[in-house]
Amino acid sequence: PSLLPDNRGPDPLFWTFHAGARETGVTIHLMDAGLDSGPILAQERAALADGETEEAMEARLATLAADLMTRALAGLASGALRPTPQDAAHATRHGWPSADDYAIDAANWSARRAWVFARGMSGRGQPLILTTRDGARFHLLAALGYDERGADDAAPWTLADETLTVACAPGVLQCRATQLADE
Repeated sequence: PSLLPDNRGPDPLFWTFHAGARETGVTIHLMDAGLDSGPILAQERAALADGETEEAMEARLATLAADLMTRALAGLASGALRPTPQDAAHATRHGWPSADDYAIDAANWSARRAWVFARGMSGRGQPLILTTRDGARFHLLAALGYDERGADDAAPWTLADETLTVACAPGVLQCRATQLADE
């Protein structure tokens, strides 16, 4: 579930959400000695809906992949489809995400990217840790929304009950969160 040669590796959807991507897709490719590096048979793009979860995206891409695989096999059988080598110069590869990869740095992430990642990863059960511009740390429980036009001079964060508003770079993220004690 990626647009190879981008996001080669064992968990491409994680890295799609981590980047705050607006689209991904499915690639049908031949196997070779490398990981996700074989010639491409077919590829189709899919927009990432605002706030879409990984589970929903995975289901959409599985349906798309089944249709794409059927067309690719028919093309191979008829001789109309020729494998296309991947452009290794444009390849990106990622391994399995570590706990550190589930961290959101509001000083360096846009509010949209933080929203896409938090919504996408909401079903994994892995804690998302959000660090604000002034170094405060929060356990993000649920992403509620974002505003791309948030003021740059806004306070780094405000917390009312469990609703956290965080200034990002740029924009403002709103989420349910609990503050982590200083370590």
